[in-house]
Amino acid sequence: MRGEIDGLAETDAMVPHPATLGEIPVIRLVATEYAVTLSAEFHALWVEMQQAEAAAQPNGRIALVEGSGHDIMTDQPAVVTAALRDLVTTARQGGALAHPGVAHLGGRLPVP
Repeated sequence: MRGEIDGLAETDAMVPHPATLGEIPVIRLVATEYAVTLSAEFHALWVEMQQAEAAAQPNGRIALVEGSGHDIMTDQPAVVTAALRDLVTTARQGGALAHPGVAHLGGRLPVP
């Protein structure tokens, strides 16, 4: 586990910077329940990285999906559907996301 945490910076460096997406609307759905095989520390780093990348995008948003694990589309299908509808509507209208920044979605408080 420590090796995976230590490798996050190297992995992140290989990914194009989020700002290169320009005005494309992006919603990052992030689970708040972490797998028992992961540490709370790793999950907190993962959420922090997702928040930083969403903040770097001119039209980006992160949605912390409360009560969801890795399989968000099974755990919280209504949240996924709402996010997709928001993206499609925004893309068709050529505007900005309705709720930029961080949103908390679902039925429970986030873990981090």
